[in-house]
Amino acid sequence: MNFTGKDEEAMAGIKSISFGDAASAATQTRRQEPHPLAQVRGWPAAVAVRGEELTRPIYWLGRQWAVTAYGVEARDGTYPIERARVDEATGNYTWERHLWGKVWVDQRDFAAAMRIARWVFADKKAEHALARLGELQGDLF
Repeated sequence: MNFTGKDEEAMAGIKSISFGDAASAATQTRRQEPHPLAQVRGWPAAVAVRGEELTRPIYWLGRQWAVTAYGVEARDGTYPIERARVDEATGNYTWERHLWGKVWVDQRDFAAAMRIARWVFADKKAEHALARLGELQGDLF
């Protein structure tokens, strides 16, 4: 990487912080890395995985949420919604409303994931086409 004079001055002020082996091992996280072309195409960046890895195939990948063969999953692996429960609602109480009050939820991204999941899971042809596309192009995400 080439730095300009200003970059080198800024970098000189940054000190390296070292933690003990036990601390670094405890804080080590797996990364959910997208396809190498993701940066070129503007796909969402990698996310630290704190729970389970995303189920394959991945039909849609948002900033915080993904639509997978399992259903709708938080990309960090901490909040999965089974595909059979995507349409679940009690009156006006939907998944969107349930997660509305959670400060950690990206509401726009979650709403988009739910819309896409409902479309994909309702249309077997769409699900098959997306799964086949993933097979033909390798793991997109």
